[in-house]
Amino acid sequence: MAMSDPLAESQRYWDGFAATDPLWAVLAFPDKSDGRWTVSEFMTTGEREIALLFHRFAELQLPPPTGRGLDFGCGVGRLTQAVARRMSRVVGADISPVMIDLARTLNRYPDRVEYVCTAEAGLDLLPARTFECIYSNIVLQHVPSDISVRYLDEFFRLLAPGGLLVFQLPSHTQAHVD
Repeated sequence: MAMSDPLAESQRYWDGFAATDPLWAVLAFPDKSDGRWTVSEFMTTGEREIALLFHRFAELQLPPPTGRGLDFGCGVGRLTQAVARRMSRVVGADISPVMIDLARTLNRYPDRVEYVCTAEAGLDLLPARTFECIYSNIVLQHVPSDISVRYLDEFFRLLAPGGLLVFQLPSHTQAHVD
């Protein structure tokens, strides 16, 4: 029996959602399934999230990052676009080529935002120590823990000295009841 490739499975999973209901795949609000998100409403949630993030930086008396940012697990660019309003260059990275194609279509800041698909090379193509801010929210919870650890290692490789890394992981897993 062949061993499964969790990253290839993840790519197929997200490509499938991206082809059917990409905005809901990223933010699965019950009242927004079946294509009921508008792009404007959806992007506004990203703007709110990133505004709160930068507000938190200010509360913690951290200088706001203004140079290069990385949005890991960017999907269609909901957060990438909001980060681009605050930073000079932003890379949105995602495992799904279908999501990346949609993100490129929705990109309002083509002079500042680049989208890369991590399905083949992961984050290896990105230069070390170049990102002032790396942000990943509602992403790593979908990745097996051993792969999440590898991604965290990559984040530390990519983070510039004095840079800010913000990511979310669940505190525990819940057993599924059949």
